[in-house]
This record gives sequence, C-alpha cells and structure tokens, in this order.
Amino acid sequence: MHKHRLGMLVSATVFIVAGYLVLFYSNGEPEFSCSELGGTCKGSCGMGETRANGCGSLACCVPAGATAGSALVADAVAKRDLSMCAGLDESSAAYCKLLVIDALSHDMASKYNDEKYCFDISDLATKEDCMRGLALKTRNMSLCSAISSESMRDKCFVMFVSGSGDWQICAEKVGQQLNRDICFRQLAVATKNAEICRQISMESGSANCMLMVELALASSSSVDCSSLPEEECSAVKGCKPVLITDARELLNEVYAGCSRDAKFFCEQTGGRWAVESKGMEISETCDCKGRAYYEGYGCFGCSVFKLAKYDCMKRINSA
Repeated sequence: MHKHRLGMLVSATVFIVAGYLVLFYSNGEPEFSCSELGGTCKGSCGMGETRANGCGSLACCVPAGATAGSALVADAVAKRDLSMCAGLDESSAAYCKLLVIDALSHDMASKYNDEKYCFDISDLATKEDCMRGLALKTRNMSLCSAISSESMRDKCFVMFVSGSGDWQICAEKVGQQLNRDICFRQLAVATKNAEICRQISMESGSANCMLMVELALASSSSVDCSSLPEEECSAVKGCKPVLITDARELLNEVYAGCSRDAKFFCEQTGGRWAVESKGMEISETCDCKGRAYYEGYGCFGCSVFKLAKYDCMKRINSA
C-alpha cells in the first residue's frame, strides 16, 4: 500500500514538473522577452550578468544582482517553486521563473539522462554545465560537441581522456592550447607515461607533468577522481566530492566536482592530518614528519623520485 502511494506521489511530481516546463516553454524558448526579464540585448554579457534567451542571435544580459527580492528568488530556485515568484514585480518575477525553470530542466536532464532538457535551459552557463555533467554521467562524449563555449567544450572532452587513454582527444578535439596542455597532462598521468608530457607547450608545464607522472608511479593509487560523475565520486576510495556554496541554492553546498581526498592520502602515507582554527578560518595541513608533502598524494621520501628529486628536497627544506 505504501509503495503504491509512493509511486503515485513520484509520478504526480514528475507530471507537475513536466507541466511547468511545457507551460513556460514554446519550441525550446522561454515565453519572456528580454525587457520583461529586466535585461538588455547585447553581443555578449559581462561579469555579473546572466545570459538568457529573448534577443534572437544576440544575448539577453540580465544583471545577476539587480533583481528585486533576490533572497526570494534564491529560495524559489532552491525549492524549485514557481509560485514563490508571484510576489515579485513583473520583471523580477519573470527572471525568477526563468531561473526556477532552468533548475527544473537541469534536474530533469539528470533524472532521465536526457539532453533535451539541457537544451531547454535559457541561461547559457547553466545549460553548458548541464550538458557537461550529463556527458560525464552517461559516458557520452558526443554531448560535449553541443557545448557552444570553446573553453567549456574543451573541458568536457578532457574529462574523457583519463578513462579512454585516447591521444586523439587531446590532439584533435581540444581546441585551446591551455586546455590541450591540461589534457596531455591528464593523459600522461593516467597512462603513467612521462613521454606524453613533451607534448605540452610550456616547459614549466611539461616539468610539472613529469612530476605528476612520478607521483602517480609512486602513489598506491593514481585514480583520476576528476573524471568521475557525482554518483560515483564518494564510492571510489581516495576520492571525495568538492562542495561549494551557491547563492541560487540559498548558500547551500552544491556539488562542484570530484577530487583526490587529501586527508585520506596524507594518513595512508604515514602523515598526520592536522586541523587548526584561527578565528573564523580553519586550516588543514598534513604533517609528513620530515618528508615532502604533495597534496592529494601524501608524504614521500625523495628517494622515490628521479626527475622530481630537486622539487622534493625543496619542499622538505621549506616546510
């Protein structure tokens, strides 16, 4: 009986959310003009502006902090509640609804692993974050090609290089030089092949890449946590979710990626993880007891390194 009622509740919730999306979208475009959103049509948006649709080939730039009742907007987005937007003035209400609908679309894309909901999102940054997250979650690299921002598109492709070991991703799909260098570094570390580091354009970047390869060789785990989707991050030993506060989510912590767990590797390699409070600030450090500390990898004696021996000694002397 309880399972049946729960199933009906879930179905009703999905129906309501889908209804919101149908009600406020027509042919993939929100039914608000740029002026109704309190925005201005421009060639591109600047810092502190959210990009929305409503200007044809131009961008509708809405001042992110200029919306009346911003706390109410954040609350509406966090609760995914369109009705909360009704208490705002016309332009603020339209902007509020836009953000809530974007959040709902993002949720639906993740729930059903369907990129069509990402395409419904008006805010460009949110849309591309949706595509990037879905590409990683579904292991579908082709979704990266739909991202319009070259930098974001590159970063999407880079997420796949560690798991595939495919040289062509870096050489052919990643456009910007900086991102291509990052791609080659991740590939070198994933395959533990320092020769790949020679493909990096900057000499300092190549040297850092070789250091990372040596760390991967010396470490008990060279897992690339950055390539893991949210659902897998916490389940993989040595990885942890990166959480940030998001104003649109009422300053709640939201998932912002996956990284190697510094505390785990510190303690695994014989270090002591120390947490200190200084007023409002909290600092976390690893005491390696005379050895060199590498964040995300742990404590090492310099004898394990060849190319990175000088860097290792430098870290010990400066500790």
